[in-house]
Amino acid sequence: MIRVTGGASSRGRYRGSRGNRGRKAAVCPVCHALECLCRPRFFSGQLITDAELNAQTDYVVKKNQLHNLYLHGWGIVCGLEVICHPSCDGWVTIKQGYAISPCGDDIIVCDDYDFNVMEAIDACLRERRRQQPDDCSPRATPSTQCDVDGKWCISLVYQEEAARAMTALRTQTQRSAPACTCASHGCMPQAGRGCSCGCSAHGGISGTASYGQTAYRPASMNATRAMPAPACEPTRWCEGYRVELCQETETETGTGEITYDDLLGDTLLGRWYECLVDVQQLLALAPSQSAVLSPAARYTACCRFLAAVRAFFDNHPTTRCEILDQLAHIDCPSPGQQDPAGGPGDYPGQVATTVQSVEQLLAMYLLDCICLHALPPCPEDPGTERVCLACVDIRDGRIVEICNLECRKYAWTWPTVRYWLSAVPILPVLSYIIGRLCCGEYGSGFTSGLLRERWAGNLAATSYEQVDESALLKQMGSLLKAAVEALQKGGGL
Repeated sequence: MIRVTGGASSRGRYRGSRGNRGRKAAVCPVCHALECLCRPRFFSGQLITDAELNAQTDYVVKKNQLHNLYLHGWGIVCGLEVICHPSCDGWVTIKQGYAISPCGDDIIVCDDYDFNVMEAIDACLRERRRQQPDDCSPRATPSTQCDVDGKWCISLVYQEEAARAMTALRTQTQRSAPACTCASHGCMPQAGRGCSCGCSAHGGISGTASYGQTAYRPASMNATRAMPAPACEPTRWCEGYRVELCQETETETGTGEITYDDLLGDTLLGRWYECLVDVQQLLALAPSQSAVLSPAARYTACCRFLAAVRAFFDNHPTTRCEILDQLAHIDCPSPGQQDPAGGPGDYPGQVATTVQSVEQLLAMYLLDCICLHALPPCPEDPGTERVCLACVDIRDGRIVEICNLECRKYAWTWPTVRYWLSAVPILPVLSYIIGRLCCGEYGSGFTSGLLRERWAGNLAATSYEQVDESALLKQMGSLLKAAVEALQKGGGL
């Protein structure tokens, strides 16, 4: 199925949507949060209804979503390359592949899918003209919102469809059983005309079918009106997908240039950098001892600095409880206040001592912030259901280029990591060396070189602290060198 939209693309949604120092802007949640699940229990003599059976399937589905999202993350797993169609201008081909949706659902493209990009763009522009006729008519300048040229991104969205309808054994009302849907007969509803296969009369509804994310469902009927007997019910949920096309504009992507927030925003390095910048910005509010300020102005600056630090700790967690206790007992000295020795002290020096005490607490917080961010957080709701595949560059009404790497996000899987690591084939070479040594005729040369090394004296340490790490690493290098020499002498390399 195809759905076109003129909204922001997945790439455009995140570009420029982050606040200061990598903080994300608020997004509307689209996925379920962490949920404590309950599975049904069956016993002999129990009356099994559709509620119990559906609870069992819902439990399995939510468990799979939890496993996918929190163990692997969402994004493309494999395949799903977008390439030019070999014979049709204005079309692209989405290769078969597998992805995990932002909500943890499996998106499987079983066969190569041909997608008419230009037709989808025209449908999107027609919808824009219908919603905003003043902005889209006439199409006179390249800056109009209805210009076909530009960058359009192709995405996949997980979708379920009700299918395989069967006749129920008893008559039910609309409240307890919906009418047979068009999708359950393999039909696709069309706006204003009902189902494309002419099955709009199913369930007594004519031309009122609509579709959403999960399935095609009929419009609501009068609850007091009984359905015609016998009722028709779908018996399958078929997992599928829909293709969405979204235009990327300068408003959505900002300047279009990559920033450090784009690259480091959700990374561990980016979070550590955010900790450092937060502390540095607080320290910039502290009054300098060398600054020329009146005692009253210095006292006001000290109070503002201390208030900013306390407000900061109100919104930032810490595991060092003594920081909060010590901060509560720090106050800025008043002008004319005597030092602890009893004599009139240097007031800028007294303020500097207070600032130095606060700086020590901020240094403790910085270490705590770095250590806290080393703990992997739970994934946040991305605010979108789309898995972006590629962005298509349209010029003069024609497809010029397809970029598969501009908006893609990959799920973390070991096959993916193993494939990327094959750019430097360490694992295949190591596997080859071990195989030639253990299963070939070159192992004797390796063991001979191994026996010539004096291992026992260096490994006879009685405790871990007595081990010479540098000498041990050096001998490990000699071991690898002996293996390579044995293979070279035997012609294995």
